[in-house]
Amino acid sequence: MADLTLSSLDTEGFNHQIRTSPLDMMMRLHEEGTVCVIRSEEKNRLIVTSEPELAAAALAHGSRNHRELLRQLVGAGLFVVTSGEQWRRRRGLLRPMFAARAVAELHGLVIEATEDFVKRRLVPAAGRDIDLAETLQQLSIEIILRLVEPDLAEAELAELTAALHAAVGYLDTRLFDPDKVAESDHDRFAADRQVLVDFIDDRAARLTCPVTGRGLLADLATALREDGQEADSGQALREELLSVFVAGVETMGTLLTWIFHNLAAHPATRERALAEVRAEDLRHLSGRPSLPAGTLPYTRAVVEESLRLHPPAWALFRRIDAPLEAAGIRLEVDDVVMSSTWAIHRSAALWDAPEEFRPERFLGERPPSQQYFPFGAGPHQCLGRQFSLLEAQLASAVILGHGILDVDVPPDGTGLRPTIALAPHPHPRARFLPHTAGGGGA
Repeated sequence: MADLTLSSLDTEGFNHQIRTSPLDMMMRLHEEGTVCVIRSEEKNRLIVTSEPELAAAALAHGSRNHRELLRQLVGAGLFVVTSGEQWRRRRGLLRPMFAARAVAELHGLVIEATEDFVKRRLVPAAGRDIDLAETLQQLSIEIILRLVEPDLAEAELAELTAALHAAVGYLDTRLFDPDKVAESDHDRFAADRQVLVDFIDDRAARLTCPVTGRGLLADLATALREDGQEADSGQALREELLSVFVAGVETMGTLLTWIFHNLAAHPATRERALAEVRAEDLRHLSGRPSLPAGTLPYTRAVVEESLRLHPPAWALFRRIDAPLEAAGIRLEVDDVVMSSTWAIHRSAALWDAPEEFRPERFLGERPPSQQYFPFGAGPHQCLGRQFSLLEAQLASAVILGHGILDVDVPPDGTGLRPTIALAPHPHPRARFLPHTAGGGGA
């Protein structure tokens, strides 16, 4: 049972701190009480909670609100639309493509794309100083593009990567640092978005009937036709694939950055992960029809612990659609609940030594879903969560198989910048150090 606490913050103070220091604010409110009401004269309440049961109820029964700006990039895709018949039908079409069994069959794509990236980008730059976050975001972009269309020529891959990188960067700045957006940035964004739209339209026009191509674009086109939505398939393909691009790029690039940051800060953990990778034949895995369950369990635990400490969905807002009660708290219609993933993932009441990086907590029995939900929860939980876990696990393993990312870890800790994902600030610098001959590898 939780108690309702009237916060020391009013609406103006909350709005200021959510823009300037949201993580500090969430931990401060967590100390005031696990269910805090922001002081306001409005009838509907704004509630910030780090109470797992209440957070789970709000995520399960509330509706999601997204800023209108997201429509400029993705249109009315699942990343923006939160309810209604279109939401239900499209989520139903996409769900089988991201189910655990389907995702397990995508392992070869992740391994091959990462192998190619390591050989083209990391090995030639060996020993040189690189921006870790920028580099790994480039990798995440290439993987997501190959997920959509596996048969991309190198020149086309480079053009699409540049356009998607710039478009996501624009969106990030518009959402979280709008004063830094110049007038010319709007035109550049429109041009970058058009590159992505033209690519989707071109590939859709090439599809035969019945569809015989590979990749998410072909799978979604088939699903739309089988569901009787062929007349609207062009718009639906654009909206949902642009949603996949936005949702998959920033979060995955940031997650990979934290994984290698954490491994560099904990050499014993890195050695254990490296030993696991060296014992596995990744090239053989790539050729198998699906990824066997239990593959690379320690590497997977490193991914999960990195998600616990730095969850991409660091705060989740829901508007309550019908009265409900959880943890002894009654929520009314139009109450807005901010579930503090950051505070729940670091609560000493829920985790042993919560500030420490301990992948071992994810070996064996999983923590309850109410205390660990890095990709959200409820009906709006990220559809791509299984693929994201597989992608991070295998991309990390492939890189470790080729060498070490020697990351500069500040002795007084790495700063944080909460944006679309929870990014390190400033970006860490690193050097790729290939394994010496005879030193092992994938």
